[in-house]
Amino acid sequence: MEPTLPWTWYSDPEILRRETDAIFRRSWQYVGHRGQLPEPGTYFAADAGPIPVVVTRAADDELRAFANVCRHRGFPVADGNGKRETLQCRYHAWTYGLDGRLRTAPRSDRERLFEADELSLVPFAVDTWGPFVFVYPAADAPPLRDALGPVPELVGRLLDVDTLEFRLRSDFDLATNWKIACENFLECYHCATAHPGFSSVVDVSPDSYRLETDGLTSSQFGPLRDGRRSAFTGGELERSQFHFVWPNFGINIFPGRPNLSCGPIVPRGPEP
Repeated sequence: MEPTLPWTWYSDPEILRRETDAIFRRSWQYVGHRGQLPEPGTYFAADAGPIPVVVTRAADDELRAFANVCRHRGFPVADGNGKRETLQCRYHAWTYGLDGRLRTAPRSDRERLFEADELSLVPFAVDTWGPFVFVYPAADAPPLRDALGPVPELVGRLLDVDTLEFRLRSDFDLATNWKIACENFLECYHCATAHPGFSSVVDVSPDSYRLETDGLTSSQFGPLRDGRRSAFTGGELERSQFHFVWPNFGINIFPGRPNLSCGPIVPRGPEP
């Protein structure tokens, strides 16, 4: 049996700093959905792991993503989501267009060497899978499809993601290191004990419940228990799928009416 990771990897601030540089700055991460950008002139703020991000849909209808950090003192330029023509730092009122360019900075005309064109928001790569928006915290990034691997095709066997409509969002805190939350999502060994309602519908026995890995993804497939199929007729889903995309994105599709829930596991600090 392989040993577990050292406990300090779940509590040391230096480890989270290294994870930010080696993992979160070098991977595609889910940050939101296109419904948050319904028309030109809209934006939303999010987190790519511990990295603050703002995603915009400018007047030219192009999707963009930037570090949600003012180039002057590092204060956020956006909170929540909404519609407006500019993003403004609430500390010194530096103002940026939704294309990321610095438009105004108080008293900048008094600075002889002030170069506004060199002080745009730092751009990140952004791409979508259906309604899902992903950001890579660098301007140059490998293709999103490489990170998603077989997941879009597998999900497509049950659902057309382009027909999904947003219903609700729920944010909650877990008193644990982010890696433990991810590790919990990656296995169903605990399902029979911790999720008796789920296990009464889905067969979680090791001979039926299937786990597959491919590239940066891990997928779980759970068939309905014998005798439960009659409850899922009339075009409803008779199977479940659960996917994990490195480093922190989970997808759930449960039996029953067409459904999909998803979300990132975002570190707020190094300790539980």
